[in-house]
Amino acid sequence: MLFLQISLLWAAVVFPGYSQDTPGEQNLPDLNYDRIQADSAFRDGVLWLHRGRVNDAILSFQQALSFDSADTLARTWLGRGYLLGGYNEAALRELQQVSDAGSGGIALESLIETLELRRGFVREVPEDTAFFPLASFSLRLPGGGGTAQLGSPQGDSQQPRTLPLPGGIAIRTDGWYWVANVTGNSIQLYDANGTLRRSITGGLQGLQGPLDIISLSEPILGVTSFRSDEIVLINSDSGAEIMRMGEPGIGPGQLMGPQFLAYDPEGYIFVSDYGNQRIQKFSLEGEFLFSIGGVPGLDVSSLRFNRLHGVLWYEDSLWVLDREGSTGVLYEIDGSGNVLSTFRDDRLQHGEGLSVFPGEEPAFLITTRTTIYRWDPVNRLLSEVYRAQDEDARFFKSGIDPNGNILITDSYSRQVSIVSRLSGLYSGIHVQINKINADNFPRVTIDFSVQDRLGRPVLGLDTANFFLTEADSPVENPELISRGYQLPYISTQIILPPLQDPQGEPVKSYIESQVQSLFSTLQGSDSMDLILGGETPTVVLESSDSDRSARLQRIDSLVYQGRDAFDLGVRLAVNRLIRQDGIRHLIYLNTDTAFPEDAFSTYGIEELRGYMVNNEVAFSVVSGDENAIDPALAYLVRETGGSFFTPSEIMDANRVRNILADDYPGRYIYEYRSRLNSDFGRRYLPVEVEVRYLTKSGRDEAGYFSPLIF
Repeated sequence: MLFLQISLLWAAVVFPGYSQDTPGEQNLPDLNYDRIQADSAFRDGVLWLHRGRVNDAILSFQQALSFDSADTLARTWLGRGYLLGGYNEAALRELQQVSDAGSGGIALESLIETLELRRGFVREVPEDTAFFPLASFSLRLPGGGGTAQLGSPQGDSQQPRTLPLPGGIAIRTDGWYWVANVTGNSIQLYDANGTLRRSITGGLQGLQGPLDIISLSEPILGVTSFRSDEIVLINSDSGAEIMRMGEPGIGPGQLMGPQFLAYDPEGYIFVSDYGNQRIQKFSLEGEFLFSIGGVPGLDVSSLRFNRLHGVLWYEDSLWVLDREGSTGVLYEIDGSGNVLSTFRDDRLQHGEGLSVFPGEEPAFLITTRTTIYRWDPVNRLLSEVYRAQDEDARFFKSGIDPNGNILITDSYSRQVSIVSRLSGLYSGIHVQINKINADNFPRVTIDFSVQDRLGRPVLGLDTANFFLTEADSPVENPELISRGYQLPYISTQIILPPLQDPQGEPVKSYIESQVQSLFSTLQGSDSMDLILGGETPTVVLESSDSDRSARLQRIDSLVYQGRDAFDLGVRLAVNRLIRQDGIRHLIYLNTDTAFPEDAFSTYGIEELRGYMVNNEVAFSVVSGDENAIDPALAYLVRETGGSFFTPSEIMDANRVRNILADDYPGRYIYEYRSRLNSDFGRRYLPVEVEVRYLTKSGRDEAGYFSPLIF
């Protein structure tokens, strides 16, 4: 009876023509009660999914389909629910059914292709090692517009030599990058599209021929002012000059034509002093410490350079490019100036800049006049990754952006070139609408992610990349209110394996030192919870707890009973994270307890991987020995873009927070005013997001309901 009353009440909402004549007598239209129930369950599912209640949403969509199995819209949303829940195989099955029924569009077919790629053998195949031209642009005068142009990165070799001359390049973790404008006496910030966003000229004294630029401790940049023989430190947020170090001359601490810079995070700067053919080391306060090469008797090393160029601090060593006759020489030098190793190769005779090559294996880029090489310092292998199309090219420096492209400055074409792996040129991107908030309808907030086909975030995009529509009509006054690096806070869940101590010795010291250090990283609106593992993982500590210290002291008294359900702990953690709008992290404290053999008895490792990747959660591990970590944990760290921390590293709260804060997701949040008729909250309102980035594009289609108005 109650069910019938609820159904009739809903019918009264859906069909405003429904009326009651007299008590006990109802003048009803011909109602399809299955349709009513299906619509009600579908609406609930859409609302649940937008609120991060994935399991509730899946159940609602399944209920909707139980009343109308031919409803392709409900089935599409069930596929979306499975996808956000990490059930990629189940999502693929549902979406393929929709496609087979002829109801899928381009966005659906692209999603199916992406899911097939992510589950397939392609994921295990090493990425392309060679890069190909994607786009290029010339530097602009302050206030200049324009974006990168598709096509040959060398452009027109006959263009005027009055174009600005690009020098060094410093790539930010958010996908934007600084370029030294040598002839424009400025450093310039460009977005991922090659659009000029900002210029800094270096204060009252100004920059005179800025040649190289590197990022020091955020937000400080280091710049070599070639013509004034100085190193200038600049606050990139305010544009203000912080200090200058060095002066013209040949004595200690003096410079003649400083070129490349390297930064040791311990607080030291190395500069290649080209005119004096030596490396000089300074503190961040500008104190000269020592030099390598150059004038005998003034240096800590007997090493002599002949044609000094790039320098790079990498893996606790200083790497230096030099030239002997027709042979390039790569030196590895320790922080005190002692030569550790030497590598000679004729291919490096025209070597210029050095930069890190991000990846699982240690490597960095070596820029020569016409070719970019990858150097593997462990196996001492040099491999070509890109060669200029124009033999007159004069590459100066290169670096890899967070989207996997190599950016190259070329002093001959006077352009910045963007080159990409062949698999990334036209492979498309994955756009995923995560949630829509229409509580203040007609104001609508939409949160969506942009990833490559393997689930890695695409960063640095801006309004020019996005096209938002409702029912295929442009939305009114869309406003980009947040990119990944602008997300308001960090949301972290910590999993502590169940405590097992047959000897009865307390483990409180371990717990308190690690957990207290992690909780000390909290700032502003950050949130952090501690989950104690076990057969039924439980949240035992929250950042909002007023008695946090007392709660922490009681954790070591909890007794482990039953198995360690690692998979349930991860699901619980991610369930909590996806309801947060911040940068999402899951940290696993890998104690001495052996990783359980039945860690994935309820949820498989691929389901956990999908749950985290599809919701942009980074999984990290704290362990005393990275090489001793269980392969399953290492796999999850690698696939989700997480990090490995040692217990001593965790004790450095500032460093840990910087790492967590810089792990930007490819999430973007828009606000706009809807022009659609919501029919008092009863009508499903479709919304589409299309993203275009250089040669790539992607699209997603979803929808929402506004609040009901009775």
